[in-house]
Formats: sequence, structure tokens, C-alpha cells
Amino acid sequence: MKFISNNECIFSTFQGFKYLQLDEVDQVKIEQFLGLIKDTIAANDELIYEYLLNWFSFIVQKIGKKTETSIILQGLQGIGKNVFTNVLCELLAGYSSKNITDIDDFVGKFNTAIENKMLAIANEMKNFGESRMSNMDALKSINTKSSFVINEKYVPKHEVENVMNIIIVTNNIFPLMIENRDRRYAVCKCNSVHRGDLAYFTNLCNSFDKDIYNNLFTFFMTRDISQFNPRAIPMTQAKKDIIKASISPVNDVIISHFKSFRDGIACNIVEGWKPKEMKLTNYQLVIKIICERIQKQTDGVRKRMQQLKQEMISIYENMLDEEADEFKEQVEQEIQNDGNECI
Repeated sequence: MKFISNNECIFSTFQGFKYLQLDEVDQVKIEQFLGLIKDTIAANDELIYEYLLNWFSFIVQKIGKKTETSIILQGLQGIGKNVFTNVLCELLAGYSSKNITDIDDFVGKFNTAIENKMLAIANEMKNFGESRMSNMDALKSINTKSSFVINEKYVPKHEVENVMNIIIVTNNIFPLMIENRDRRYAVCKCNSVHRGDLAYFTNLCNSFDKDIYNNLFTFFMTRDISQFNPRAIPMTQAKKDIIKASISPVNDVIISHFKSFRDGIACNIVEGWKPKEMKLTNYQLVIKIICERIQKQTDGVRKRMQQLKQEMISIYENMLDEEADEFKEQVEQEIQNDGNECI
């Protein structure tokens, strides 16, 4: 069994789309919805607008293939974010989850909500901001893994293809950590231009009938995405803000003493490494999120130690790799500059 297969001997989970591809698109019928994407979701950023259209077209046209990226929609409630995501989910009816409110539905014990879903909407998840680093690692895994194990009550565990793409809807200004060289998240600071405009949203939502959906489906199915690379994500100020917020002085401490934290280091030594600009209580709180307290026998004495949590090791290994790459680029640039001075 596969999500989709041309082999008649293999059962395909995907049994076709709900809506039909027409001979041509009636542009007038879809212009109001496209207008919502442009002025509200993309906040009139032309690059983001084009990226969003291409991103969803990729999902529709390349059935079963992942973009390996996620969209983050930031903004106030009542501005049209869910109108946008509800329409996308309806176009993928049967292969979408439009209202996941708990991150455990993605990575927890029972995760059937994401089985055979081409699109999942993480909608104002209640516990999403509590552990930003583990959120980052979990979503990175979902974005890139080719399969995952489904846990369902009273049903044996089974492995399925991972065909899921995620849109995160949030009013949290710092929902997860994003690394400096990230190529997985497109961050849209949505515009509240239509907030409180009941007539606008009534007119828009009442227009969504079968004919509109057929036209929208045809628009996305026939859009030229031959030059589209999902990893070529436009940079936005909202994404820069999250990247900036993700940089913590505690990260520098962990990276500088990575092996010690990985293997376990005495609590008093860890406290001695506290950055000068941080309060001790704040430092201890961040360390508690990143590390677990253990007891270890050292020189015949049992000592309390801090050790990196297992899920944090790969995150800091990636940070170390990035630092090495940045240092290499810096050295190469200095050599190039020195060479230019000699000419």
C-alpha cells in the first residue's frame, strides 16, 4: 500500500480530488480569494504572494511529494487567516486536517490526525510556545522524514508515507526557534486590513460554492511551477524577528562547552558559566529547559550534574556545524580582501 502508485498491484490510498479541473479558469470568480491572499496573508508582499501560490500549487500538482517547508501565518484573530486555510483544506478534502490545536497530534502518543494528509493546519496550538527548541526539532523532522509511525488506540502501530505539509497559524510572535540559515519556514506577518469588516467576510464566504472551488482547483493545478524551488523562501521582516529572538546567550555557553554538556557537567560549574547580562534565575530556567539534572559518580563522589537532553544534542550539533561554516566563510572572505589590497 502506498499513498499513490501507478502500479495496479499496489493499493493507492489517494483516490482522487473532490473538485474538477476545468478547461479554463474564470479569473473573475476567484479574484476576491486571491485578493485575500495578497492583501491579508502576504501583506502585499509580491514575493511572498507568489511563493504562497506556487507552494500550494506544488502540493496539488505533485501528489504525494513534500515541499519540505512550512508556512507560518502570524497575526491577530479575525483577519482572515482561517478563511484562507479552510479553503485550501477544502480543495484537498479528505487529505487535509484543518484544525490541529495540540502539537501532540503531530508528535504525541496518538497521531492519527496526520495520517495520509497532504496538508495540516496547526491552528493556535495551545502548548506550542512552551518548548520552542523541541518544537523546532519536531517540526524539522516532520518536514523532512519520508515516513512516520502511526499510533492508534486498539490498532497495531503501522508505518505510513509522510506526505504532509504544514501551515502554522498563530498570534504568538515567537512560536518556535528558527536558525539563521533556515530554508524550511516562510513567515508571513498577516495584514489586518479587513479586520472587523463583516460585510467583506460575509460576501467572501458566501461566494464559496462548487463552481468557485472548481475554478480555484483549476487555477492551482494549471499554474506554471516549473521554476519553483520550495526551499528558495523569501526573507521577511517577521522571519528576521524570529531568528533574532532565537539567538540566546545561553546557546553560546552550550556551544562553547558542548562536550561537557553532552557528557554531563557539575551544576556549580554550569552556574559559573552564566552570561553576565543574565539574571541567575533566568539562566537556571533556560538550562532546565535544555538540560536534565542527573547524579554521576566522579572520583568516588556522587555529584549533581547537568546533561543535555537527548533531543537537544542534534540541535546543538547543527549549530556547531553552522558556526564552523560561518567561520570558514569569514576566513575565505578575509583572504580574498587581503588579496584585493595587494593588487
